[in-house]
Amino acid sequence: TPAAAGSASALLRLDFGGDWRAEHVELSGSGAQVPIYLPRPMIDLRTCLVGALYRDELRVCNRSAVAQQVALRVPPSLEGCLEFSPVTALVQAHGSVGVQLKFTVLDTLRESCAKHLVEEDTIAFPIRLTVRGQAAPVRFTLRATLTTSELLICGADGETMLHILDFGDVPVTARRQLPISLHNPSSLPQRFGFSSTEPEVLQVQPGDGLGTILPGETLQRSVLFSPSADTRFSLSLECRTSHNRKYSFRCVGRGVKPPLRLSTSLLRLPATAEGDTASVELSLANDSSQPHDYELRPPADSGLAVAPQIGTLAAGASVRVVVSFTAPQRSASVEAAGELAAESGDVEEASPASGDGGEDAEGGGDGGDGGGSEGLADEGPDEATHPEAVEPQRGPPASDEMVVRVAALLNRELERLAVDPSKRSWFKLFKQVDADGSGLISFDEFKHMVRKDLKLSPGRLSAKELREVWLVLDDDGGGHVSAGEFGKFMARGAEPNAGEDRRDGLADPVRDVVEPWSQHATSCVCCYVRPSGGASDAPAPHTSFFLEVETTSVAAGVVLSNGLVRQSVDFGNVPVDQTREVVVAVQSRLALPAHLALEPLCPAGPFSVLNAPPALEPGASAELTLRYKPVAPVPSFETLIVATEGACGEPLRLTLSLRGSGDSPVLRLVPEEEAPPVSFGPAAAPTRAVHVGDVLVADRATRSFDLVNESAFPVTFALRAVKSGHANLGPLPPFDVSPTAGEIPPGGAQPLSFTFAPDHASVHFFQLVEVAMAGGSDAGEPSAPLLQLFVTGRAWLSSGFVLPPAMSGAQSLLAPPPLDVSAAAEGGDAAAAASEEAEEMVIELAPSGGGGKAVYELTFGNASGEAKKPPPLEVSFEGLSEEAVQVGFSVEPKKLSVEAGTTKTATLSFELGESALQGTQLGLIASLGMTQWAEARLKVLCKGGAPAMHQPEWPLLLKGLVLGRAATGGAPGVTDHR
Repeated sequence: TPAAAGSASALLRLDFGGDWRAEHVELSGSGAQVPIYLPRPMIDLRTCLVGALYRDELRVCNRSAVAQQVALRVPPSLEGCLEFSPVTALVQAHGSVGVQLKFTVLDTLRESCAKHLVEEDTIAFPIRLTVRGQAAPVRFTLRATLTTSELLICGADGETMLHILDFGDVPVTARRQLPISLHNPSSLPQRFGFSSTEPEVLQVQPGDGLGTILPGETLQRSVLFSPSADTRFSLSLECRTSHNRKYSFRCVGRGVKPPLRLSTSLLRLPATAEGDTASVELSLANDSSQPHDYELRPPADSGLAVAPQIGTLAAGASVRVVVSFTAPQRSASVEAAGELAAESGDVEEASPASGDGGEDAEGGGDGGDGGGSEGLADEGPDEATHPEAVEPQRGPPASDEMVVRVAALLNRELERLAVDPSKRSWFKLFKQVDADGSGLISFDEFKHMVRKDLKLSPGRLSAKELREVWLVLDDDGGGHVSAGEFGKFMARGAEPNAGEDRRDGLADPVRDVVEPWSQHATSCVCCYVRPSGGASDAPAPHTSFFLEVETTSVAAGVVLSNGLVRQSVDFGNVPVDQTREVVVAVQSRLALPAHLALEPLCPAGPFSVLNAPPALEPGASAELTLRYKPVAPVPSFETLIVATEGACGEPLRLTLSLRGSGDSPVLRLVPEEEAPPVSFGPAAAPTRAVHVGDVLVADRATRSFDLVNESAFPVTFALRAVKSGHANLGPLPPFDVSPTAGEIPPGGAQPLSFTFAPDHASVHFFQLVEVAMAGGSDAGEPSAPLLQLFVTGRAWLSSGFVLPPAMSGAQSLLAPPPLDVSAAAEGGDAAAAASEEAEEMVIELAPSGGGGKAVYELTFGNASGEAKKPPPLEVSFEGLSEEAVQVGFSVEPKKLSVEAGTTKTATLSFELGESALQGTQLGLIASLGMTQWAEARLKVLCKGGAPAMHQPEWPLLLKGLVLGRAATGGAPGVTDHR
């Protein structure tokens, strides 16, 4: 068969084997061009779908000078599949004619053309054209690859063909989804789309039921049934494909109205900054005629919280439900490179600057002279302004996309920092870091430009990206970059219409280089319902419903000192009426200025903010000074909200949880006096009596005490005198307390020294001293006293003295008589003189209740001081007769020896004896029912002391009360109520 026109010959050799001689045969032939030929001997229809119709054109050409008639006949194997139009054609001389070919792919084509299968599902069928008057046949080949047009739609198992979907009972406020699978067995991709008679009730997701499935691919889709009424539904779901196939199946289900109803079944919460909390309120109502128990259960680890979560709703009642979402903190894997360098150790690699090298360090080596290594981490406070050139380790350079991005970022920062357009120059920026004017900058100078001049933190441009960009700039590895190379680099990130020579061309400041971090989630809150008091504890499936919550977490554009949007500030224990201040920093991570607004605190509360928050520039920080001043010894809690906007304009709330405890300081004076404390009323502070001593006039006495702080915090105290008794005649006060202020640590003690220096005799010297917290209130009012000290002292002309019971207690000094200045100048006041020079002391002893023993105490003292130490004072009682003793009078002890600076007490008592009335005048008078006094006389002798008492001996008259028998009905001294 000649392939082209012309002559051809070939020599054949025939070998017969054995002894036979080989023969040679010469073959020759001549090929001539036939009149009718086909330009396309192969009609390839490529991949054909079973059941589809395909068309093509068969061009028949005539190269002869006469017209030729051509006939086409369909082979028997292709009967019903192939058609020609026309079947007979007349091809004009030197012309051509087109024959239309229609090919219909039938299911039986594989069997009928089985011997013409060249590959699996591919047929190549030869077809012959009949030409009248032309001996040479004209043939062409019809080629097609057969494939199915089906789309297999199966149930959840992926094997059973889908005919019906039964959703069962579904609450009208919820929706139920059933999974289906789609498989494409064809060799061609298919586009598909689902449609239903009620789209609002029946949907296919995702993609709203539309999509494309590739050959051999299996896709999963969900059919969602959302009943709109409490009735039974029977819907038709139809799927159409791009292969002109249609699949229909039924979907049945019943809508059930639950007894409880939420105001909405879909909740979209606003964008929430990481760590912040957003809340939305909705209502839950009971539409049934009986009470129901409910439980709202959010999924675990979703950040959602519902309050109340469990409860019972009466028939026709409703309750407010608060759904809150706390955005999660982004993990270290999604943080920008270098943003958490301090925590994660993401530092730039180090290269030895001198010596033997060393390990990589976050700072700058160990500070040695030779063996350290100079790190390339973020510059610390001790980094030099222009450090020596340190070549980073060679590695893969940055990609073109990264270079453009970094250059655009540097351009934007230059425009933001240089407000004056004349200063937005790449060359000026280069010269600013080129300290030696060599026209070359090193890597450290380039890093200094990025970190210090352009103020780009590692969170926006990581150390790894900085190194990779430098390797692109320093492509020759020389360790330095020229001004021209730097300008070309900056031009790659400038505006598209800025040429290489434009020094002020900057990138579009609106365009973002890095998309802010965000996290989107959809959670389902299940609401389980059961009749209240029912027999079964399990909730009915058809009465339970669901709440779909869509949340969005975004990066926090403004953070507090701890790097979060929530921070707890604990002031600890603070004394009442005292202040403590805490400073909290607020830092901006935004590229635009941030305006802060404080939600007001309680004006009557103990917490306050001392300064107004300023506007935060990009990357800047500000400080808030918080003060806590408790007004009562109780714990205090309050929340301070700092409101601003995030990077996407979403509301951002910085929450400061303020807590503190007011505490009343507890101070105690040791050693405590044996005398009972003085009372100044129920609202007064505790009062302790401090008796400095009994001293001689013009002498002085000093006593020391410890003021102990029993609080858990230090106490700063101050002493102030609020009331006093008699004063000195001279300019100096009689009392002096030192120190008057100080600070006592927790559990510590402060020594206090009390000095009494009188210049005249008196028993009415006292001073009321308050111990209060130093500082007081803002209005200048004194703070409430913590402790009151009642300081007393007595001054005498002679060392010996005697005090009756009325003058021995501190309470009697609160209302002293006016000071007689003339009498004081002569020697002392009346009370002091009376105690030393009494003519006769009459003491009446009346038993309490008319019976028992009557007691009277006399206190004898021996005054002393720092300058004078008198000898002991000897006191004795003489002259008490035996008859007086028999009546019931007694003195104990009868002799006293009082040392200098001390006091002793003698007890005078009367207790009527029964034998004293028998045969005596007292008994006779008592028998007549008359009350009388029994008398006894004695004298007191006082010797010693210096100076001695002016009257060392004075008489005492003791009088004991004796009740009559008529009044008592029995023994005298006993009241008879008959």
